[in-house]
Amino acid sequence: MDDNNSGFFGPVSGYGQPDIGTFTLLSASEDGFFELYRGERAGRFRVYKCLKPQWRGNLLHETMLRKEFETGYSLRHANVCETYAYTVFPDLGPCIEMEWIDGMTLEEHLKKGRPDERTFQQWAGELCEALEYIHHHQIVHRDLKPSNIMVTHDGMHLKLIDFGLADSVDSVVLKVPAGTRRFVAPEVLEGHPGDVRSDLYSLGCVLREMTGRHRPVIAKCLRRDPSERYRSAREVRESLRRRTGVWLILASLLVILAIAALFLFFRPVPSAPAPVSVPAPASVRDTVFIQTPPVKAPPEHIEKSSPPKREEEDLERIFQQATDLFEKTL
Repeated sequence: MDDNNSGFFGPVSGYGQPDIGTFTLLSASEDGFFELYRGERAGRFRVYKCLKPQWRGNLLHETMLRKEFETGYSLRHANVCETYAYTVFPDLGPCIEMEWIDGMTLEEHLKKGRPDERTFQQWAGELCEALEYIHHHQIVHRDLKPSNIMVTHDGMHLKLIDFGLADSVDSVVLKVPAGTRRFVAPEVLEGHPGDVRSDLYSLGCVLREMTGRHRPVIAKCLRRDPSERYRSAREVRESLRRRTGVWLILASLLVILAIAALFLFFRPVPSAPAPVSVPAPASVRDTVFIQTPPVKAPPEHIEKSSPPKREEEDLERIFQQATDLFEKTL
């Protein structure tokens, strides 16, 4: 190959149908019905979700798989795992072909520690945008939890995955309540199928795992009465951003107050001006004056005086008010 021409430096792999022999098993939950494989197709990695061998051919579970495909195939969003096709392999049976996400679950990330505030705002915002998008398409996820959220290695972005329990208004199958008990809304546990507000409850549970701040926002997501929760994921996102803005303002206010306190307590006290002698006019030089005691000169060193008591009280009151507001924001 000429030094000035573009090209490949090694053999080019095949293009077309994936080779089932090259598939790699990614996961197979003990209690679940599905397995995940990674394969290569058209020069790109893909994820293939299929039933475990003992469940292949079962009408109910194949219906679940088909419903998940139909739900995911209708969605196209940067923060939602993309679904490409529904295909059948002789060795695996029916499979959903999906986007390969190079990353780890949010659950695995949180085991290493909670994100800082800036990262939390990014992840929470992307998660809210993904929920807002699927809710706009009248789809309820019904199983929102850290293990169903991926964090990409490239850019650290969130991807919502696993629509196995999702439901939509146009579906007539598998309408029974579903979810993971630790993250599911109370009304779902009571037998109701759940709706957008149930997802928002689960969102509150996820946010609680991610941060120790923003307690008022999380508390509203976790209200037992669905009518008292936020009405949409957009409202949750806006509330998180608004409270962050207030937090920054209060932090700035505390800095300003600290500077003001330093200025009040350590400002220099001006010394009295030294006396200036002025010669008497010639017309009065011979006049006799009564001797008066000499005026004492000011001491060379004057102790710094503290601010008046009223200034101290006002400053203390302002500090207390700012601190109270700051603590309420956290």
